[in-house]
Amino acid sequence: MCDCLNTIYHTNYGGCCYVAYVIAEILEREDIPFEVLVSEPRYEDDGYPDDFEDLDDSVYHICLEAKPIKDTYRINVGTYSEEEYFHYNNITSQDIYNFYTNNVWNSFYEIAKNKFIKYIINLIYDNFSSDLREGRSNSSNT
Repeated sequence: MCDCLNTIYHTNYGGCCYVAYVIAEILEREDIPFEVLVSEPRYEDDGYPDDFEDLDDSVYHICLEAKPIKDTYRINVGTYSEEEYFHYNNITSQDIYNFYTNNVWNSFYEIAKNKFIKYIINLIYDNFSSDLREGRSNSSNT
């Protein structure tokens, strides 16, 4: 889903933080723990701040790591390797949203599409999770 959104709406060119916020809302609603992963080259030498709120400006990329019961799932990692991320835990979707609204992001991403992006992510999740809850697959029933 995230790759598709990036291909069509360029969400990883200024909208990754907003996507992380929307998905974090869903994870909170479902009681699924998650961490926020941040990649920013300027912190690599001196280290990242201990607290997410202490990041002083926009960062290069933000994504999530969901931690349901057994496995760990990276969401919207883009093309970055594990070593390029710093992990923050105990962050809420509201914290992510505040960070998003208080910083400047790449203007290539059209923020006017935020409401639509949120709608699409929720629609896809709701349809997928509904299928899981009902024990059906996403394949066609032919």
